[in-house]
This record gives sequence, C-alpha cells and structure tokens, in this order.
Amino acid sequence: MKHEIQSNENYKAAEPDFRHKVETYHIPRWSELPDFELYMDQILGFLEKHTELFGTTEKEKIITNSMINNYVKLGLIKAPVKKKYNRSHVANLIMITILKKVLSMNEIKDAVVHCNRHMGEEASYDLFCEELEKSMVEGIMEMDESVPVFRATTKALSSKVVAEKIIERQNMK
Repeated sequence: MKHEIQSNENYKAAEPDFRHKVETYHIPRWSELPDFELYMDQILGFLEKHTELFGTTEKEKIITNSMINNYVKLGLIKAPVKKKYNRSHVANLIMITILKKVLSMNEIKDAVVHCNRHMGEEASYDLFCEELEKSMVEGIMEMDESVPVFRATTKALSSKVVAEKIIERQNMK
C-alpha cells in the first residue's frame, strides 16, 4: 500500500502542468465565440487552441480540414457558406471535437440535435461548456487517489453507457 501512495505522489508531482491546465481550462461560451465568419485555416487554429487539452499526443491532430469536410458530409454540421464558417459552426465543431473521444458520430449528431431543439443552440452549447469544465475539475481530483486509473476509467465507462442510453431514449420520443 505504501508503494501505491509513493507512486501516486510521483504521478502528481510529474503532472502539475496538466493539473493547472485542467483547473484553468475555459471553453469560450457562445457570446465569446467569433461573431464574424471564419475561413478553414482560421477555424482550425481556433479549434486547436480551445480543444488541445483533449488531444492524446502532441503529434495527433485533434481536428483537420478533412475531418471538418467529413462532418459536413455526415450532416453533423451545415455546409459553410462561400467557404466561411459562422458561430454556429464553431460551437458545433467544438462539441464534436471533444465528444468524438467518447461517442460515435451518430450519437453526437443525435445528442446535439436533441439538445439544440429543446434548449436552443446557444443555451445547449453553453451548458455543454459548463458541464465539461465542471467534470474536468472533478476528474482531476481523482488523480489524488491511490489508484486513479481504475476510478477514472470505470467512471468514464459508466458515464459512456449512461450517455448512450439517454441518447437512445431521446431517439424513441
């Protein structure tokens, strides 16, 4: 048991930068998103800046122009107008970029469409941001436990299963 505690202390000491990033992480709310249209290279830069915390490696691109084009083809976002993306595109792309870590594209589409329909796009997006920031801070606290990987992974699994059931139930209505 003492070895587990020492290992955890080493882990915490090795991750202060990550802890700080999580504790200070802020996703721009609807009113903070650009209120002017962006071209592809601008939107990629904006998305990379605000979703970099969710990349798994430094080499992995969390979002690319090919991904965005595929999201349009799949109907996850509307096609840009004259190759320009608006606030709605940006909000939806932020959610897709983060949610694709845990949900399929169909589940993301169903969840986002349902929430936007019932709450409105702005309120739905802002709620997503608030809930994510809160969950990230709660998750970082679990790094203080002696075996954080089991706590975090089992919680992630149970949350994924519950989210899938909620989306499934919403589709039945």
